[in-house]
Amino acid sequence: MLLDILPVRLSAEINSETVCTVIEHIYKLTNRLRDSLMVNRIRKGLELFEKRNNNSEVSSLLLAQSDIDANRASGSHSLLKVFLWAIPILGFIGTVQGFSIAVGNLDMVNAADPEAIKGAIGKLTGGLGIAFDTTLLGIVLSMIMSFPMAAMQKQEEETLTLKKLGSEKIIIQKRRFFTRS
Repeated sequence: MLLDILPVRLSAEINSETVCTVIEHIYKLTNRLRDSLMVNRIRKGLELFEKRNNNSEVSSLLLAQSDIDANRASGSHSLLKVFLWAIPILGFIGTVQGFSIAVGNLDMVNAADPEAIKGAIGKLTGGLGIAFDTTLLGIVLSMIMSFPMAAMQKQEEETLTLKKLGSEKIIIQKRRFFTRS
């Protein structure tokens, strides 16, 4: 999809005389487009060029903004990562609780009575069932949630990489951006 973010009709090149017009055009874009990562980077680069008229500073800003966007994306997943880490831990807590129930239900007072031993074994296996069920549930939930998380992270990383390459391509190839007059 080709967006008319930097229209040729405004100027064949962006220089100190035309940069203000291009910035005004960007501010007239819809909020959703104007606030996107790519357009926001371009706008910041243009605004810096308008104030400082320095190509290397603009390049440094765009690289720094790329790093900021990548850090913001990875930081947005920290709570989800903690949650994914906690699920198996909660399963193991259930395991410990199940073992505690199993051992606590052992009544060895009447060890000579076969019926008492059968009852104690029934209570023991009930606690062990809780223990193994919670472990299994924790591991399965963790696996189920890990796949979409990994796919989402991969998609975001690819998007950020494409945006970084796209902003560099726009600056270097598509336009003779930031030419001095």
